Formats: sequence, structure tokens, C-alpha cells
Amino acid sequence: MKRLLFAVLLVTLCTSCDLQGLDLNTPSDARKYVQACGRGHDAIHCRAMQRVLTNVTGEVTVLLPNDGDTVIRALLEAYVQSTGRSADAFEQSAVGEAYAKANIFRASSLQTGTMTTLDGKAHTVVCQQDRDGTEECVIDGVLSRAYRMRSVTVGSVYSLSTVTPPAYLPF
Repeated sequence: MKRLLFAVLLVTLCTSCDLQGLDLNTPSDARKYVQACGRGHDAIHCRAMQRVLTNVTGEVTVLLPNDGDTVIRALLEAYVQSTGRSADAFEQSAVGEAYAKANIFRASSLQTGTMTTLDGKAHTVVCQQDRDGTEECVIDGVLSRAYRMRSVTVGSVYSLSTVTPPAYLPF
């Protein structure tokens, strides 16, 4: 009887899972990584990027805050409201598009020098290797602790700490 109950509970649990939402592996393509990220309920930042990336060809480098989607959503909404703009429907709005374009480079990776984001703004980038071989970049001397995710090999994704604001480029 216990085995039958366990089997019923297991089948019920498994049939209620959305397999697309499970992160069993990390996509190796930056675009697919953003697409997977966009599945989260509060992942408004990733859905805004998905919308912009549909019109961009070639490899891209994406800057993503490294925190829970709820925290990132709150940070973005607070920032947008502090600028006097509306955060309603962020991922479908002009402000969401501005965020995405400010945090995507048309390049395979960040490199030391001047690089331009999709919004046309030039940024000073300084990259170096940590002791363990992890690439860390600083953008405009302000956005620090940008760590390249090693698992992404087509384009690149840089994870940004929200502990040391800002966790994204201004837009």
C-alpha cells in the first residue's frame, strides 16, 4: 500500500512539472541562455532581452544580474520609477528595450578596450583573469565583478553581482 501511494504521488508530481522550466543543463549559446532565463515568472529582464535579440544577428555578449528574478525585478522597477518612467509591462515597453540594448554587446565576448552596446553607447572595458582562470571584467570603472560564464561558448554571458550596485548598465 505504501509503494502504491508513493507511486501515485511520484506520478502526480512528475506530471505537474514543466520540463522547459527545469534547469537541468546550462545552454551553451548566449541567446538560448537568455531564452531559458526568460521562463522565470519574474524574469522581466530576460524577456526584454529576448525581444531585442530577435532583431540582432551574430554572436552577442549579454550582461545579466546574478540574483533571484524577484530581486532583479524589484531593482529594475525601483530604478525605472526613480527616473520618472513607468515600469508597467517592462519586457514589452520602450524602457525594457532600452534596458536590453544597454546591456547587450554585438561581440563574442568582452575584451579590454572600448566596446559599444546595442544602444550605441561606448564603454571602457578592462578584463583580467583571476587566479583560478575565471575572467572578470570591469565596465566604465563602475560596473565591476562581471564574471564570464564558462559554460556558454556561442557568444557569452557575464554574471554581475547585485551586491555591488549597479548590476546593469544605465538606460
